Amino acid sequence: MDIPKLGEGKFALILANFETGIILNINGSYFLGDDNIHYIAMNSEQAAIDRAREIVESAGNIEIMIYNGTGELMQVVRPTDAV
Repeated sequence: MDIPKLGEGKFALILANFETGIILNINGSYFLGDDNIHYIAMNSEQAAIDRAREIVESAGNIEIMIYNGTGELMQVVRPTDAV
């Protein structure tokens, strides 16, 4: 899986199953390297963090990795972090 490089000021959220670490498409299915979308693009770091927490709180078994626009891992939001 390639980490998206969205450019300065942009952030990518990549979802994974918390228990297995398997990367997920944004619809929750397993990412198999196909043409499905496997990240959510955000326009600010705070918006990315807020959205990640919202998803994790509602899903429970999802963790989200937040990458900056150059593809550097910035933060991981896990179920234990979201509450």
